[in-house]
Amino acid sequence: RTRLLAEQRFALTRHPDAVDIIVDDGSDDTVAALCSEVLVAFANLPDGIASVDNLSERLKRSDPDRILTAILLSAGAGALHPAGTGPVKICDKRALALNNFLVIDHTANEKITVAASPIAGAGVPRFELVSEFEAALDQGAGNPDKLIEIVMTNLPHFAGKYSTALELLNKLVIYKMQRKISKNLGTDTI
Repeated sequence: RTRLLAEQRFALTRHPDAVDIIVDDGSDDTVAALCSEVLVAFANLPDGIASVDNLSERLKRSDPDRILTAILLSAGAGALHPAGTGPVKICDKRALALNNFLVIDHTANEKITVAASPIAGAGVPRFELVSEFEAALDQGAGNPDKLIEIVMTNLPHFAGKYSTALELLNKLVIYKMQRKISKNLGTDTI
């Protein structure tokens, strides 16, 4: 059991700042801090996917049981999901078609909060598109890095929806990471 759990891969499904980890009152504060450290490590991986063993090496820690505890708590909070060894190829196109349908069909859009992920082999929390950011991407931003530049150039247009420029920048950083996570999970649409 221990070996299988150490080899199990997990995929990041939400931005670390968008996750509230609740630790039992009997646990020490280091567990919550380790959960945060684990989620940041997942966010810094190119594909957001790692096993307990991979993460132990990356974090230079020799306590895989504590890392597993942090991963399981993070999974319970919806920030991580078990992942297979790779995408189930036969489902890639079907998952994309389903996710596109859910984005286009606005009646289903409000009711369904998950997207089909061929990486996880299940539904994962759905990435919510922000229409203003998507419009900027469509108008030439090309990628999330360029999006930040366009938004900053057109700050008065975007600032009306946010109380401060800092709040806007924070939203952009989270948005950029969520787009990356969505792509890594195979849940990006259109």
